[in-house]
Amino acid sequence: PSDDEMVDIATALERNTTLKHLNIDLTNLTMNGKDPILLLLCDTKNITATYNSNHTLGVLGYEMRDSKISSYLKLNKKYSDKRLVAA
Repeated sequence: PSDDEMVDIATALERNTTLKHLNIDLTNLTMNGKDPILLLLCDTKNITATYNSNHTLGVLGYEMRDSKISSYLKLNKKYSDKRLVAA
């Protein structure tokens, strides 16, 4: 997807509680496309935003080279209870 499409995907996944795997090609994303994903996975504005982040998604794409996104996804896969991810 393009950066703009990734913004739309991130918005659509904000309230996701079931989708754990989304296989899409993320190799051509710039920070404009990655930033919405980072906020989706771990919004650090405040503790409530972090708690309410999407902690269900554990796999995103197949060419993930962004270490921050990868670390958030690993946390989601490791901890099924979002209270532990947000701690």
